[in-house]
Amino acid sequence: RAAGDRPLPLPPAPGYAGRFYPAHGRYLWTRACNWWVVARLAGAGLAARPAGVVFTPQVPARLRGFAPAPP
Repeated sequence: RAAGDRPLPLPPAPGYAGRFYPAHGRYLWTRACNWWVVARLAGAGLAARPAGVVFTPQVPARLRGFAPAPP
């Protein structure tokens, strides 16, 4: 770990400008970014449970107290 207890990035990948960091556990497609966002919002009382959320269009139906932005 680096100073400040932050993990150090892995060595750069050829042709990719982003960074990868070491992780624990395994990737599970049913727990991708959309599920993670809804789960965190549910923990704050701002969304319903994330069960079954995989795709982006499934997210808005789970939210509580949000209204679409005006055009």
